[in-house]
Amino acid sequence: MNDNERQIEFGDNVRVRVTPFTEEKGLAGLQGQVYGETTPSVTNVEVIGTLTNDYAINAHFDEKDGTFWFAPDQLEFVDHGPGTEIAVGNKRIVRREDGSWAESTIETRKSPWWKFWQTIISSKRNLLPPIIAHGMNDTLNFILFYSGLIER
Repeated sequence: MNDNERQIEFGDNVRVRVTPFTEEKGLAGLQGQVYGETTPSVTNVEVIGTLTNDYAINAHFDEKDGTFWFAPDQLEFVDHGPGTEIAVGNKRIVRREDGSWAESTIETRKSPWWKFWQTIISSKRNLLPPIIAHGMNDTLNFILFYSGLIER
């Protein structure tokens, strides 16, 4: 693997090199973002280009539907995708220009799980006893009771 191939990693922006393989697929010259990597002998993905080792890079292109797997020599590094943002739960990471990731916590306002139901149903408070009397399911009764919207 040469130095150019080693620097391509998740989140990087890449350009597809003009080769017979990439021209055949209509991908030559496109610029996209790396979504992942794999070991093709294990995952059996279709790889564009000739593999020199058991490693392929997945890239997404806005102009095309889906992603494509490439032999590393079919891609050219553009930049580290600065500003790329990923949020999971209350954690957020943002890609820096140097390729590192800045992590932060997303402030969330926590409210009890039953507040949703209380908000939805509070304007219909007078209708609840007849609805419940006509066999509404036990889970909803449980939610309404513990949220303070009904009394038993």
